[in-house]
Amino acid sequence: MRAANRLVLDASVAAKWHLKDEEYGDRALELLRRYQEGQLQLVAPYLINYELSNAFLIASRRRRIAFSQAAEAFREFADLGLPTASGHARTSQALDLAERYGCSFYDALYLALAEELGARLITADRELFDRLVQAVDYLLWIADYPEGRA
Repeated sequence: MRAANRLVLDASVAAKWHLKDEEYGDRALELLRRYQEGQLQLVAPYLINYELSNAFLIASRRRRIAFSQAAEAFREFADLGLPTASGHARTSQALDLAERYGCSFYDALYLALAEELGARLITADRELFDRLVQAVDYLLWIADYPEGRA
């Protein structure tokens, strides 16, 4: 049984909170609003901090946002105080999942955390979703939120 009010947050969703030219930004912002109002619990592997920093830096280099906006976006994310989990305890499980599903180790850390917590993983990574949607019953596509089961 999956926790109905807890989601593992993929960096692809969190990035949409600040990259306004991204598809499904409204869904991602609704998720953020629900988290901030205490209606929803979000958790992520600690890796999300690095992935978001890199996403904002790349967006800056591609001139989607100014560097100052990239730095501010990460500060705002950090200020949310989103609970994160170290990947050390999940390394072996993540390696197994990465091999089983043919995904990156980084993506597998999110999967392993979702499995451990009995939570759904919400993602906006189309490649990851398409690769795993038939194999993993706890994956939630951002476009299906909030209408989909959270």
